[in-house]
Amino acid sequence: MWLAADGGGYFIADWGPSSIALIALCVAVTLAVGLARVSILGVIGVSAWMFFGTLQVVSGAWAPDSSLAARAGGLTLLYAAALAIVVVVTSRVAVSAVWALWLTLGTAAVMSGWGVFARLVPGLDLGDSAARLSVPISYWNGQGALSAFAIVLAIGMAGGVARRPLHAAPAAAVVPLAALCLLFTVSRGSVVAAIVGLIAVVSLAPDRLRMAAMCVVTLGATAPLVVAVNGSALVSTGAALPEHGAAGKAALLALAGSCLAAGVFAVIVAVATSRIPHRPRVVIGRTAGAFVVVASVTVIGAAMIAGAGPAASLDDRFAEFREYAPGARNTATSLSDRLASSAGSGRWQNWTVAGGQFRDAPFVGEGAGSYAVEWDQSRTVPLDVTNAHSLYLEIAGENGVIGLILVITPLICVGIAAVRLRRGGDELAAGLGAAAGAAALALWVHTAGDWDWQLPALILPGVVVSGAAIGRAHRTNPSNAVARALVAGFIVLGVAATVVTVPAGLASDAAARDARSAARAGDFTGAANASLRAIKIEPSASAWQLRANLLADLGEASDADVAFVEAMRRAPREWSIPADWAAVLIRRGDRRSARVLIARASELNPLEPRIAALREAQAARRR
Repeated sequence: MWLAADGGGYFIADWGPSSIALIALCVAVTLAVGLARVSILGVIGVSAWMFFGTLQVVSGAWAPDSSLAARAGGLTLLYAAALAIVVVVTSRVAVSAVWALWLTLGTAAVMSGWGVFARLVPGLDLGDSAARLSVPISYWNGQGALSAFAIVLAIGMAGGVARRPLHAAPAAAVVPLAALCLLFTVSRGSVVAAIVGLIAVVSLAPDRLRMAAMCVVTLGATAPLVVAVNGSALVSTGAALPEHGAAGKAALLALAGSCLAAGVFAVIVAVATSRIPHRPRVVIGRTAGAFVVVASVTVIGAAMIAGAGPAASLDDRFAEFREYAPGARNTATSLSDRLASSAGSGRWQNWTVAGGQFRDAPFVGEGAGSYAVEWDQSRTVPLDVTNAHSLYLEIAGENGVIGLILVITPLICVGIAAVRLRRGGDELAAGLGAAAGAAALALWVHTAGDWDWQLPALILPGVVVSGAAIGRAHRTNPSNAVARALVAGFIVLGVAATVVTVPAGLASDAAARDARSAARAGDFTGAANASLRAIKIEPSASAWQLRANLLADLGEASDADVAFVEAMRRAPREWSIPADWAAVLIRRGDRRSARVLIARASELNPLEPRIAALREAQAARRR
């Protein structure tokens, strides 16, 4: 929640302190609780991410920019530390897994509610300024993914973890709130993730009848609200929202009614299903589960052909998706309109570049953080991105098949844990595994099509429920010292990598911000001194580039040139460095050298409009 308030925690200044704190807490918890009861799944999952984060840091040796690799590794180690804490604690204290899920659901509900109230009550001024709801995560698709996660987790908690009928009510009441938040984000991928999660939660549930009934009543209580709000002034994909104060008040009342209805219906379902004998319950449950699966697939199929007629083929939809036509979706005025459109927004082009990276270096990749420079150099559409909009393709391109295996290993462990819990005979544990496994699946499916990994406020809830499922499935106990030494060794490795990279990155980032602030205030001497401090802390390419520009502004030409050379040496594939240097040389009148640098920048980023502007400036200077 704290990271959500900082725009999802995207920048190192936001997540860096959390990484250091969680690594320290990870060590403290491990020492206090011990590793005696950590399952083999926990050993494998935690070790995989700890090793992967360290590998990302080490990949700076061959990455285009070592500082970007260090930051990528630090973020992964943040997730690894969180996973380790939850796995260790829940392995030792079984009830802590249940509390972990309830607290995570509460957190997701608060973040969804933040967004909903920002939209429904504009006078609160909670930061809702874009047409598609993006607060508090700061990215609409990320906010939508969080809502999908909350929907699946809430239904899973109501149908499988709530010990008493009344306990199902607060969980079920979250569903309309999260669904309304998802509606306001107008996120197609999040809808698909929610449907996949709902299919999984019914499939994994120990009592499929109760879980399927929870899906029906909670979504049934939500449907009138969504239908009423969809297409209103509250939902838009345009440049800005129209006036919606009155519509927001009406929707707020409808939301309260839907939440109340969902809670009441959930209690009724919990009481009614508990009175059905076991054998009929199993038969009815399997039938209801099949109905949920068929209905979900039908919804997806209907969305795919809506607006184009039943004759539309999958090939046509796929061809439409591959074409870069972001403006084609701006005519949508509701979520249903957007679901009916397959128009591409650049995802296919993003994935194609990541695939090309993987083919060039399939074993260890081109280094963490390398996708951004590869995109600039290879892109075919005028779209500025720094991530591949797919966790798995980006990792495959940056860290090869080794990195891909390491990043998905804990996700596989979650699936194994959920299945193991379902077969263990403990109904509460099986319900926990269904809720945690399905909610985690919804989130990890969404990461296949977006850059969620860079938003800790979104990923950490998924890490917590994943860790709870893994920790609770402790049937296989690594009693031998080798397994415990393995996970302990990787934790030590992760601690070392974090200590080496994150504090330096934080301090250097703070010094760079001071330099920019001083420059904006006109204090270029103070800005240059701050940039030198950033370089001494972490001699990254961006710090050298900042100093070079500041020295050029101070008129120290030779020192500026030296700084530009050093920046290019540290990041030879970053187009903005030769572009900045060319701009400085044009101002000095050195057109010949500027021409060489412009050519280099153009080679690294052929579609960058600023390069054309530099060519025009050079030509004007010559005249």
